[in-house]
Amino acid sequence: TPPLPHWAASARVTGPLAGFDVAATLQGEARAGRAAPQASASAHVTPFAALPVSAVQVRTTELDLRALSDRAPATRLQGELRLATTRPAALDVDLRNLAPAAWSDGGLPVASLVAHLEAPWSGEFIAIPALRLALADAKGSGGELRGHSRWEAGKAQVQVDLDQVQPARLDARLGAWRIAGPLRAEIDHLPAPASLWGGGAAAAPASAAAPAATLDGWSAHVTGRLAGSAPPPGPASHAVVPPPMALQLDAQLRADALQLKQFELKAGAA
Repeated sequence: TPPLPHWAASARVTGPLAGFDVAATLQGEARAGRAAPQASASAHVTPFAALPVSAVQVRTTELDLRALSDRAPATRLQGELRLATTRPAALDVDLRNLAPAAWSDGGLPVASLVAHLEAPWSGEFIAIPALRLALADAKGSGGELRGHSRWEAGKAQVQVDLDQVQPARLDARLGAWRIAGPLRAEIDHLPAPASLWGGGAAAAPASAAAPAATLDGWSAHVTGRLAGSAPPPGPASHAVVPPPMALQLDAQLRADALQLKQFELKAGAA
């Protein structure tokens, strides 16, 4: 296994002790045929304030995860993460992969990720009001995933909408289909979000602190309505195109059991 590349780091602090800015830069050495990974971070620090760190930003340009580890996919990540230490705290993610590729080709089949996350410091809830994940490989778009979720007390709701997702674009070993439709999950008996804060549950409402901080006893109600179609074959192909498929799903999951209330798969026109 070849050694990992060397890294160069620098940091700068400017301003008075009452409120100063911190900036840091990290750059690795380029490897054969790959750009040098780069990342930078900045923040405003007010040591004597109730929230001492604010305006946190992390930027990356031409970041190749393969340069960090030979087991990681090859990427060209560009974009930024912005953390606002407001009430509630908010995290905005805007990343692009300039060279998406299928998992089977050693790449990351993601073209872009845009997401917004909110969480109060009490740990009362964690919410993702909006998430958009654009899928792609080196040949073109592989569809989109859009979703939102909320985890509060011992319950979580997750909604994901598939828009013309093409599994073969993600991995060449998967089927050449286009899949669209909504999936929804309602999960119960979770620990409170404050459990992630390591003892912060005391600051949350009593109802949120009640569940044990384990995943024992969780259950999930999953529903979905998916439609799938195969792309037409090329002009030189004599393959038979399978008919469109439609799936209606209603299932109850637990750690030790799966109950299918509805699993209806139809082929052809309804």
